[in-house]
Amino acid sequence: MRARTRVPLAPIAYSVPDAALVLGLGEPTIWKAISTGELAAVKIGKRTLVKADDLDAFLDRHRQDPAVDPDGVLGVAL
Repeated sequence: MRARTRVPLAPIAYSVPDAALVLGLGEPTIWKAISTGELAAVKIGKRTLVKADDLDAFLDRHRQDPAVDPDGVLGVAL
């Protein structure tokens, strides 16, 4: 019999603290985005989860247009 190997799976949803950690934002920022409807969330029991796809969409909506930042300051890592 072959031994099963476990393949690490990418999360499909994050808790609010984990979503904040993944995005490098504070939890209050995530909660505000959820409360204003800017970021979709799913409530299961007492837990609030944010789907990974919704985090990606949230980031895409906040992408800076290079024309808005002609000096390229926003894209430079310090």
